[in-house]
Amino acid sequence: MELTENDKKVIRGIAVVVAERGADFVYPRPGEATPETTPEDWHPVLLSGAYGPGCFNLKLDGSGACIIGALAVNQGLMTNRESSANADAANWNASSAVTFAMQDAQKKQDDGATWGEALEAFDATLANCGVTRKQIESIRK
Repeated sequence: MELTENDKKVIRGIAVVVAERGADFVYPRPGEATPETTPEDWHPVLLSGAYGPGCFNLKLDGSGACIIGALAVNQGLMTNRESSANADAANWNASSAVTFAMQDAQKKQDDGATWGEALEAFDATLANCGVTRKQIESIRK
């Protein structure tokens, strides 16, 4: 399968950010904070004042929040604080294989899986779409 330069950035970037943040990292649940950030960095605030579901691509300081936002920042791909895997994939002209893989990784993260599990889902979807393990490994060298 022929992959674009942006496809390769996504494939490379997701592995880099998982390694940096840790395969056992779990995106904070609504209302949770981490030692270095507030809940507003991670989740939208609803009209009721409660923190809503989903995630932000970017924290308030412009650094990556969710797995797709983090890889975008890491690889210099344009994204917005409030975006989605679908919107980013379209903006980056990602192939269908990479688009589906991004969607699956994002869903895993949003369902409470670790980033390591999200990366496994990403790679499995790529494989199901015809991207070989050899291609993935050569991109991530």
